[in-house]
Amino acid sequence: MEPLRTIKFQFDYNCAPIWLIGEGDWLISSKGYFVGDSYSLDGKPLDIREPEDRLKGEVELEQKVKLIYEIHNRLFDINEFPAGEPYLGFENEQEKKDFFDACDYVIERMREIFGNEFSVHESTERLVNERSWGCKKAETEKKE
Repeated sequence: MEPLRTIKFQFDYNCAPIWLIGEGDWLISSKGYFVGDSYSLDGKPLDIREPEDRLKGEVELEQKVKLIYEIHNRLFDINEFPAGEPYLGFENEQEKKDFFDACDYVIERMREIFGNEFSVHESTERLVNERSWGCKKAETEKKE
């Protein structure tokens, strides 16, 4: 069976960090919806509300997705773009751990919920597993 949904993490500046391929960036609602910001062919925003009973009651999954968004938004300084380097990095090792633990949780839980109907974009698992992003604190200590 071909997967119906593919999750992809886009850890780039000014980009939503989690995508459901073909539907734009999205959030999971524990009320049973995928809620996303996508655009129709004429450029008008769409609010995707796709009923999905298997997501009902998935409060922790919804919280982890929101945590990824919140931390990701703090990783970049929009005032530095495009002239400088917008990437700030994680505040500390704990924030980095929380971020990637949430990514792991989302991948694992989506696999549990959707089984063969769900896949993970090949580069996503590599990015999450490598955990190669730096921390502001660690970089500051190296300079001193």
